[in-house]
Amino acid sequence: MCGFVLAHFKETRDINQKQNILSKSCDKYIRNRGPTYQESYSSENLFCYQSVLSIQGGKYRSSKSNPVGSKKFILYNGEIYNYPSSDLTSSDTEILNNYHKNNKLNELLKISDGMYAICAVERLNDNENIIDIYRDLAGEKHLWYFFNDEVLLISSIPAIIIEYLRKFSTIEINTNILKDYLKRRHLISPEDHPIKGIKQLLPGTHIKFKTDKWEAHTIERRYLSSLLDKELYKQLEGFKHNELIDYTKNAFSESIISMMNICSSRVKSSSIFSGGIDSSLTTYFINNFYDENKLLDVYTLLLNEKDSVAPNSRKMIDLLDKKERIKHNEIICEINNYYSSLIRSIEILGSPVNTHSIPSSYLVAKKASNDGNQVIYGGEGADELFMGYGCYLNLNNESIYNCATDNFNDYPNITTCEKTQEQINSEKKVIKDIFNDFFGEEKYKNVIGESYADFSIQLPNVGLLSTDTLNSDLGIECRTPFTREALLKLGLSMPIKHKIKLGEKDKTKIPLKNIFKNVFGGNNIYPKIGFAGYPNECLKFLPTINKWYVFNILEINFEEDKIFSRDELWKLINVEFFIRKIIYNEDI
Repeated sequence: MCGFVLAHFKETRDINQKQNILSKSCDKYIRNRGPTYQESYSSENLFCYQSVLSIQGGKYRSSKSNPVGSKKFILYNGEIYNYPSSDLTSSDTEILNNYHKNNKLNELLKISDGMYAICAVERLNDNENIIDIYRDLAGEKHLWYFFNDEVLLISSIPAIIIEYLRKFSTIEINTNILKDYLKRRHLISPEDHPIKGIKQLLPGTHIKFKTDKWEAHTIERRYLSSLLDKELYKQLEGFKHNELIDYTKNAFSESIISMMNICSSRVKSSSIFSGGIDSSLTTYFINNFYDENKLLDVYTLLLNEKDSVAPNSRKMIDLLDKKERIKHNEIICEINNYYSSLIRSIEILGSPVNTHSIPSSYLVAKKASNDGNQVIYGGEGADELFMGYGCYLNLNNESIYNCATDNFNDYPNITTCEKTQEQINSEKKVIKDIFNDFFGEEKYKNVIGESYADFSIQLPNVGLLSTDTLNSDLGIECRTPFTREALLKLGLSMPIKHKIKLGEKDKTKIPLKNIFKNVFGGNNIYPKIGFAGYPNECLKFLPTINKWYVFNILEINFEEDKIFSRDELWKLINVEFFIRKIIYNEDI
């Protein structure tokens, strides 16, 4: 896990002041992401900053032959898990630099199982650069950019770009994105940020910037559907129950081992144990393969009677083999801590938090990091990949999960964003276009389309946004097995009959539930709740509602006696905090 910033200036007016602002912002937002060390470079037109958390190989980045600022170098956030056999050197950073130096980086990334955001730079002269940016197929790592007539800014977090715009340009709210959020369950815009002009690189995308012509071109967009395996589908289709369970367990083990094998022996790892299926199974497999000479920190967040799953984790730990090698840590989430985490999250994202569980996740990562862990494992992606959401059981909805809700129906101007909906539909079309070759029956088409769109749009912009962009602020690498190639291929290629029983209550995520039953027993399967925190309770940190800015900015007619639903109220609270912190730069 690392973080980086690159700025190329077309106009060099006030260049020292601009670079100084960027440098201070990097120390504020990027430095913590890579506590091992930092390196930077600046010239008249170029500013680069890289922070490094060293997990693989030796203590340092191992890029002495291609330091930041050399003729060809990379800025990098991520991990590669399947090295080419001839390239077993001290770190993936060295491998990526060497492939970039030899003009083969794109070839390597196409066969890599990893999570990455990469900025590859070729310096033609002091004023001209070719800059290629890449993002991994599952969208596990994030990258934002801003490109106008004066500057190209690329950053691991939006906050750096926003601080620059606040000083040298203007900040304008993208109200279409915020209104879309009010109508949907989460803030899931795949590309556009709530601040106009800031873009997020789409998963699997490669964009090239040429500063001599001051232009940008999308070179390629790869899709998760490329991992669909027709032969595997046919093999799984004929599997009996026990065969499917064994195959899934093997893929789970392979994914865990691939991540653990790249860690240096000095790295300490931990795991989330919420009591739910996904994180509990991840902890189970981590514990099976973890260094027997180390104690595995396991973390459970408790929410004062708000979550019926987490307290059950205490007795579930006792059901694990090798439980004596586990140190179970319970974290009590309180409203003041949740609020502090919420404001820091909004500050880093430069936007409302994408979902109300993000501040809670931040608290878990903070505790794990304070305990000396450099890695924490979780179960993000399992619900989208193995169809764990109960809403998938409904065959009749044209759009099951990302559809508009009944929120703010009294306000006709609060509508879903057309661009976001087009992007959702585009992702569904990718899977539907190859549907008949894999999945057969017409009645499954909508469900598979929803699951695929959730994995390619919702997951990167909710769960994986939390684990990368936010939790990395704490100097810890978050990992999930459900974005590794073995489980990705299995989940994407698995016949739907093995994953979900349509129309039957609670018949979701079947293979994972069956493994869970074998380990923890069927009595410990609870309805999906998750740790949400105290989003609505944060109302007490705001002025009275008649003094909120959100109503004017989003053109919502304020009425003193208006009663908002709990979901509507949280969304307004979330956006109000964003406006006060990011737009008006208030100290809240």
